[in-house]
Amino acid sequence: CLSRGAHLNNSRQRVYREKQQAQSPAPETELMSSPAAFLNELPGWFLWTGVFFPVTALLLLLIAVLSWKLRESSMKKNMSNELSVYEKKKLKQDLHYIYLQYVKSAFTKTYL
Repeated sequence: CLSRGAHLNNSRQRVYREKQQAQSPAPETELMSSPAAFLNELPGWFLWTGVFFPVTALLLLLIAVLSWKLRESSMKKNMSNELSVYEKKKLKQDLHYIYLQYVKSAFTKTYL
């Protein structure tokens, strides 16, 4: 047996639910956002296999290619730095030799 207060409370809730149902449109006519409507129509396996996996695979591939290129360019830079140090040393020796030849020729011209 329900008390009078509980009975009134239940009837108020029922009336409130009926008003809400009367005011809101049917679920078929509700406006949904585009992504939500799209997700409702497609099965889950299609989204996983057709969208998420390929996009993830492409992103991972892009990261791998960029890291490969970065390592390759840093190796080339290191090689060119080593060569440039050697070339600088060789150039310095050559310039020193040229300077000594110049001094020797200048000395022989003036004192001989």
